[in-house]
Amino acid sequence: MDSIPIDRSFTLTRHVNASRSLAFQAWTDPDHLAKWFLNPDHPPPAEPIVVDLRVGGTWRLIMVHDAESAKPQRIDLRSESDPSIDVR
Repeated sequence: MDSIPIDRSFTLTRHVNASRSLAFQAWTDPDHLAKWFLNPDHPPPAEPIVVDLRVGGTWRLIMVHDAESAKPQRIDLRSESDPSIDVR
């Protein structure tokens, strides 16, 4: 898949009752991501969850809502950040 340059971005803010390291793990560990983004009532997509946190890597999964709805999610990592630093 070719990359298309896009001059847009967004900020996702979510407050959770968890340590910073556990919240980071929940967004970067495929087993945790499956619990957040896959519907347990439907089979998982054939494509595996991909988490490559190196600069130039990709975070990718197919979010399953129901039998007719699967939404591809993809983040291309362009810079490195220490999860212990609050970047707000």
